[in-house]
Amino acid sequence: MIYPPTYPPHKTEHAEEQVYQILKTLDADRYDVFYDRRFAQMRPGERKDYQVDFLIADLGGGRFNALLVLEVKGGIVKYNGQQNCWTQNGHVIKGDDDPITQALGNMHNLVKHYPEISRRVPFEWAVCFPDPRNMFSRKQIPPSLTQLQLIESFALGTIGRQLPMLFEQARNAHPGLKGTDLGTYQVFKESLLAGLGMAVPLHTRFAAEERRLIRLTEAQMQLLDLVRDNNNLQVTGPAGCGKTVMATTIAREARQQGLKVLMLTFNRIPAANIRAGFGLTGEEKDIVVDNYHHFAHMQVEKANPGWWVDHVYDEEFWSLESAAKLDDVLKEQEPYYDVLIIDEGQDFRELWYESLEHALKPGGRYFVFMDEDQDIFDAFTCLPGSRQFTRFRLPHNCRNTVRIIERLEDYIGKDIPYLDGTPEGEPVRFYTYRNDIDQARIVKDEWLRMVREEGISPAQIVILLNTQLAQSCLSGTKSFGKYPIAMISKDTGQTSADHVNVATIRNFKGLEADVVFILDTDKMEKEDKRVLYTQASRARLWLGVFCKE
Repeated sequence: MIYPPTYPPHKTEHAEEQVYQILKTLDADRYDVFYDRRFAQMRPGERKDYQVDFLIADLGGGRFNALLVLEVKGGIVKYNGQQNCWTQNGHVIKGDDDPITQALGNMHNLVKHYPEISRRVPFEWAVCFPDPRNMFSRKQIPPSLTQLQLIESFALGTIGRQLPMLFEQARNAHPGLKGTDLGTYQVFKESLLAGLGMAVPLHTRFAAEERRLIRLTEAQMQLLDLVRDNNNLQVTGPAGCGKTVMATTIAREARQQGLKVLMLTFNRIPAANIRAGFGLTGEEKDIVVDNYHHFAHMQVEKANPGWWVDHVYDEEFWSLESAAKLDDVLKEQEPYYDVLIIDEGQDFRELWYESLEHALKPGGRYFVFMDEDQDIFDAFTCLPGSRQFTRFRLPHNCRNTVRIIERLEDYIGKDIPYLDGTPEGEPVRFYTYRNDIDQARIVKDEWLRMVREEGISPAQIVILLNTQLAQSCLSGTKSFGKYPIAMISKDTGQTSADHVNVATIRNFKGLEADVVFILDTDKMEKEDKRVLYTQASRARLWLGVFCKE
């Protein structure tokens, strides 16, 4: 298939049109051809802006096997070996416009532009001189240009024979690059179509990228093996590395083995989601999934009815007093659980960990999942000293696109590895505003554009505030168009397709959305990039950050 499907009527390059009409006849099941693709710099070392005449993708065998950069020169083109220069219709072609420099340079620029592709797919280049007056022998071309890379008028007419040999040459030159799947190619193709004016709706790109993010890593599989040999594990890793997925997997396997499981989170919403995933009713005897304070409340209430209500307004109730009371209550009970799993462990205080020791049978298994860079409440100090924890790290981010991961790295000043094939994604958008009115107007316009023009469901979009709604820039805004503004439920975390979904990071911690806007950064309680890191990591596929001028 060739894109665009008809030659643009405003173009006047006869040579390029001639090549276009020939390439249009290629086997559409094996090759995709893209004409007149323009690029702007995205990576260090890449040219600021450049244009490629033709890109040809080899899709034989249902794989993205290789990519060819083809540059076209019309008229009579000759190479002068003595002066080491090219001429076109008798005029010297200067500098970067000579055909080899242009083709080779554009290929190297594309390698930088698409690192997630070029790490697995070999890139090749060639030049085409379609004027039939051009006849070259081996002595009339520079050594850097092979006969396969030169496509004259006769070769152009039979290019279907030459292309397989060109692509084979590319694969032989890079034996370690085996190509990639068509799902990865589809995202690459859509980025090219958008540049050709054939825009692909954002919701379509999201669907393709989401499929590529759902997979287990080798490290996650190693963790499951490690669990079988260790009773005490501290599992760390960056946002999006799959900690909650692995925690729930371990809980499920332990339950299937007949063990009694207690799994606790910091926020109530992740706990509710995990319960829903397990299909729990709350009446089960072999598993409890809860957030720490609700579990503590239930245990204390059974032992000392009314105590919780009497003390809940004390200054240090949530950080210390409730944990001390739970510690006292559990000491008086027989340990019940065989396995204790803590998710969001960076938000648990030392006394919380110590209090839970009494719920675990002697020889019980203790697993803690955490990301120290998300310790935005300055809660974590250490794990129980009575246990020797084996530390294991899940290194790869599996949730976010490359562009979002790069932003996360900037916030915490650390490299975050990601898997080959992770979608590049949309660039992170930064919006500047002068005041609250300005900020509210911009986010409203962008939110409505995404819903109306890009086909994104409101349920896919979450607006994260850095203050309570009443103090935020949206305090005077009731709706975006026909969609009323509503805070996400603190109990379920469910988003609605009928509302503008708003949350704070305290309530949305441990959750995620396809699209996230971060607002009111000038109203943050403290300037802590860990907060922005935690907020930004909630965005799976698209992120917008608002910054005051």
